[in-house]
Amino acid sequence: MWLLTQKRIQCRTVLLKKKVVQSSACEICGEADETPEHIMCGCNLAKELWQHLNMPSMLAVDMDSIHTITPRGGIPHDKFPTFLALVCWHLWKARNVMVFRNELQSLSQVLAACKHAAEQWRYRFSRKKKHLADAWCQIFTMARQGPFWTLGRALIVLGTQISNRIQA
Repeated sequence: MWLLTQKRIQCRTVLLKKKVVQSSACEICGEADETPEHIMCGCNLAKELWQHLNMPSMLAVDMDSIHTITPRGGIPHDKFPTFLALVCWHLWKARNVMVFRNELQSLSQVLAACKHAAEQWRYRFSRKKKHLADAWCQIFTMARQGPFWTLGRALIVLGTQISNRIQA
């Protein structure tokens, strides 16, 4: 995340400055220069992903201020930077799959990879925090069902998880 917030990831605009590539155009959409912001917020896959996660604020964020984004749509505040890092990491990986293997990943594939990573994070969290990873998994599952899943649905899921946690 540090490289991302410092705009030092090896995107095409950085590689053009180093004279490694001839063009800074995004290889996925071809609609704009491939900057860190474009990869994480402006490219078609990124836009669709953030819309499905009900996080439209990510569509216009500057990477050096990504830490100021606040969660919405039922995404828990606790460990939110980790949630953002997880999603950004999988956007980066999807970009690299396209650039280096010429394979376009679908939104469903990226969300499934995010969910799998969230399941892995569950084992890294303390027992008191495991419910966060469970909430993330639910969020990724709901996002695969369609864009702009409602706040009400998210709150029901999170309320159920909190209730289950209290009963345990």
